[in-house]
Amino acid sequence: FPTGPHRGCPANNLALWKYVKLAIYAGPFACYNGVTEKRDRKKAVPIMKQNTTRTLVLAALLAAFTTVATMIIKIPTPTMGYIHLGDGLVLLCGILLGPGLGAAAAGIGSMFADIFSGYAAWAPATLIIKAATAFLGGWVFHKLHVSGFAAPVRTVLAGIPAEIVMVFGYYVYEVG
Repeated sequence: FPTGPHRGCPANNLALWKYVKLAIYAGPFACYNGVTEKRDRKKAVPIMKQNTTRTLVLAALLAAFTTVATMIIKIPTPTMGYIHLGDGLVLLCGILLGPGLGAAAAGIGSMFADIFSGYAAWAPATLIIKAATAFLGGWVFHKLHVSGFAAPVRTVLAGIPAEIVMVFGYYVYEVG
């Protein structure tokens, strides 16, 4: 068994717990070495900058979680749609993965939820609208990072315009 400080060493890794703690505490600003850069906020690297298998797996898991969260609790609305927990995960995709990859994960996950729930006619619009929602939410969240706002404040400030885009997008799709 190899030992020592190199990457992938079982003695130093405790991989699963390390990355679970990283996802919980560090969020989207995890650096390459698995710790956040607390001294200089501008040096923190979003997870999406790490072009690794782990990032792709996280994107796939978030897409799957988005699908499940959208399908589990559905509260019907008078507009023939429904309110669900998936919108929170759409925003989380944009925050954790960054605007680009987060948009892809959120759009794909939400699209599959529509297909599996019998709303296949809405799936193409959902793919585009939820991707735009996650993109804007992730972009605003990461732009506010430099300003020094706390993460919960940035999340709320990123969520408001993102959800406005979602409502407007579905309105345009339904009317147009």
